[in-house]
Amino acid sequence: MVIKAGYKRTEVGIIPEDWDVVCLGEYTTKVGSGITPTGGEKVYKDAGRPFLRSQNVGWGHLILEEVAFIDEDTHKSFNATELALHDVLLNITGASIGRSAIADERVVAGNVNQHVCIIRTKQNFLFPRFLNFTLLSNLGQKQIESFQAGGNRQGLNFGQIRSFQIALPPTIAEQT
Repeated sequence: MVIKAGYKRTEVGIIPEDWDVVCLGEYTTKVGSGITPTGGEKVYKDAGRPFLRSQNVGWGHLILEEVAFIDEDTHKSFNATELALHDVLLNITGASIGRSAIADERVVAGNVNQHVCIIRTKQNFLFPRFLNFTLLSNLGQKQIESFQAGGNRQGLNFGQIRSFQIALPPTIAEQT
């Protein structure tokens, strides 16, 4: 196959010459998930901090019709899972593995359970929306499929997520 001028062949496919193939973990400040409160659904409230579960992460968008809420005391015990604006949310277990969305104003300062991974990018180098589109692309989904673990139960671990290879344009403007 002839590669057009200005492009190169890489482990992730044919990309523009000025793009790099990078390891996702080098461009993140956080890769982690949450936990489910002791008592499960019994501790969910009608209002409070949003508590996102895998059913709230769609294919590129949040699904908030049936979002759960937790109270302030529960939230304080989960401070490592607090959502920031533009966090990339990735489902890491079960049938919805690979679905990804961006945290927006509606869920900032909320939390996630153990089935949702928070990926916080170094935004000066990796634009969150670009990462989200990459995860949802054929290339991203193939990498997710290649890491399937656990026989009947599909799952990804944080090391696998950090090791994802992505084709990265050199500027945020181009990523945008």
